Amino acid sequence: MTDPTASGGPDRALILRLTGGDRSTALCLLAICQRADAEGVAPFHEVAIAYRDDHLNAMRAEGRDVEAEAGRLSVDAALGCYNEITRSRRVSQHPLNARLFLEDMLLRYARSFQAAAAAMRR
Repeated sequence: MTDPTASGGPDRALILRLTGGDRSTALCLLAICQRADAEGVAPFHEVAIAYRDDHLNAMRAEGRDVEAEAGRLSVDAALGCYNEITRSRRVSQHPLNARLFLEDMLLRYARSFQAAAAAMRR
């Protein structure tokens, strides 16, 4: 799996329309679709693993050193991410918040990757 927006065919137009061409959002959508069962339910933990695997595979396909990239993650950043996921998990388990949770999660996720991409460009 390299870039879900790079493949041709009718799915490309749908992915571009839904994600605005943003690769991290497209990878997230792909992970949700990969892990969804026949009823459309995708466990959060499995989606996170699928996203991570696809993201790492995309980095490898670009020729980047995945192990070196992983070494740049600080303990504080990892704990912050863990705390955010824990908070999000609590919110997601409330029966009235499913749609709002997903929207909030995707927006936070997109912002975090945009900030990381901006930091890498500097």
